[in-house]
Amino acid sequence: ATIFIRVFTWGEKTFEHWHFPLPLKAALGMLIAGLLALLLPERQILGYGLEFIGEVISSNITLPLQMMAALLVLKMLATTATLGSGNSGGVFAPNLFMGALLGGIVGSIAHNFWPTIAIDPGAYALVGMAAVLAAAEHAPITGILLVFEMSGDYQLILPLMLTTVLAALLGELFAGESIYTSELGLEGIRLRRGRDEDVLSGVTVGEVMTANLEHVTPTTT
Repeated sequence: ATIFIRVFTWGEKTFEHWHFPLPLKAALGMLIAGLLALLLPERQILGYGLEFIGEVISSNITLPLQMMAALLVLKMLATTATLGSGNSGGVFAPNLFMGALLGGIVGSIAHNFWPTIAIDPGAYALVGMAAVLAAAEHAPITGILLVFEMSGDYQLILPLMLTTVLAALLGELFAGESIYTSELGLEGIRLRRGRDEDVLSGVTVGEVMTANLEHVTPTTT
């Protein structure tokens, strides 16, 4: 999630610094996304990725490890190219998709090493969906409730809560800003600190100084 936030922020800054007309920027962003999609055609780099998420919910991961890793990177870059260039879209579904892929990778590797312990890679993918969503958006409760409602599996609730809260804390520690507030952070707006601190950090002393000052001497009690 932290890597995604930083790549996403870099993409926005890069497109912003290019002095192209906005329609050309949007067209270039979609061209990049289309070229990335051609690298793995019919593999849900474009769109919501609901087919793979459906496989995850049904605990039926059929993609090989290398394919999941490639999809994870390409989805991140395609989302960055699309949104960074000013096109319409969101990060909610891509976060779920990338989280499912990351969890599937972890679950598949764990299953290869400890097949009797990590029996179901799909469960790892479900937890990964909630973890990446919570870390990227700083919304652990949303991640927990959403994936729990999607899966309906009570056995997942403890690992789901532990992983999601830990991911949210690490996401805030490493990234600082969420995927939604990263652009505001570049402009010096820190919503999570509270309005009073934001006002104080954005106003200089010279702007609020007045000429009617009362002086305090060293001997004043």
